[in-house]
Amino acid sequence: GNSIVITDIESRINVELKAKGLNSEGDTAKVLIRHLAGTQLLLSFEQIHNLIFGSQIFLLKKLNEVAGQGRPMVFVTVHIDHIKTLYQIQLGDWSYDQYLAFLFSRSLIVRHGDQLHITNLGVEYLTWVARNGRSENKPL
Repeated sequence: GNSIVITDIESRINVELKAKGLNSEGDTAKVLIRHLAGTQLLLSFEQIHNLIFGSQIFLLKKLNEVAGQGRPMVFVTVHIDHIKTLYQIQLGDWSYDQYLAFLFSRSLIVRHGDQLHITNLGVEYLTWVARNGRSENKPL
């Protein structure tokens, strides 16, 4: 189906092909580009899922509940403080930025002012987790 994230990846592939002087027109090229975009997205989701904490998935789900509005940073810091109390040995000295760094680096969340928002990629990741029966009960 149509996906904002797939369309974005396709656009980047097309730009890269044009920069290399390669043709991206025609039905065959469009189908191959679509499949490449889907494969890249699937690989990205697999990599994310191998590295993400269960508590970060929970946070993504909470952000998804208010997609478009976002959650105030105070909500996020309370969540992180709670996780740090549960996992004092593993996360005891982590800052809020360290906890959120993976989510930002993988473009699953963005910050606008004092609000944290889930991205389209974050929403699609959660959809992928649900559709593929992936466990959300991961460590930390």
